[in-house]
Amino acid sequence: MLIDISFLNKQLFGVRSIESGALLWRYDVTEIARWRQFPSDPERPGEVRKFIGVWQDELLVALTNHTIIALDIHTGALKRKWRDVPEEKCQNIPFKGYQIVAIPYPEGAVLDSEGGKLVCASGIFYWEIDLYTGALLFEEFSAEFGTPLDKVQYSFAAGRIPVLSGDHLFL
Repeated sequence: MLIDISFLNKQLFGVRSIESGALLWRYDVTEIARWRQFPSDPERPGEVRKFIGVWQDELLVALTNHTIIALDIHTGALKRKWRDVPEEKCQNIPFKGYQIVAIPYPEGAVLDSEGGKLVCASGIFYWEIDLYTGALLFEEFSAEFGTPLDKVQYSFAAGRIPVLSGDHLFL
């Protein structure tokens, strides 16, 4: 099946059959991706940040509230989602005055389709999602890099795109 993924707006996208031109399904991320820049800010409607890729009939999409969703490519049904960092990993990570509770920079994720993983490294954070099991691995390396958390610079902020090659993630 050949498909085309099209934005209807920042909150709504659809999947169309290339052969027939028929709209197969649409998905609205307004509610599932609601977010705030800071806790005191008003809540904003969710938006798509990036289509990451397709893995075993799942469309992987990064959203505004640090969420990644996996949608059934044929029906648009939500199969699973990831957002929260394991509690034991985030208790002692104050970052610029806030606690890290969600995966950082999901739109920087790279799909390792052969290994069945999503991987991301940004600043002093590294995380990966095992797409076979759904398990999230999250690590923070400020002590190893000697970088105070309030001084972290994100490698993707300047528009650099990570490249995954075999067992190496080039930033």
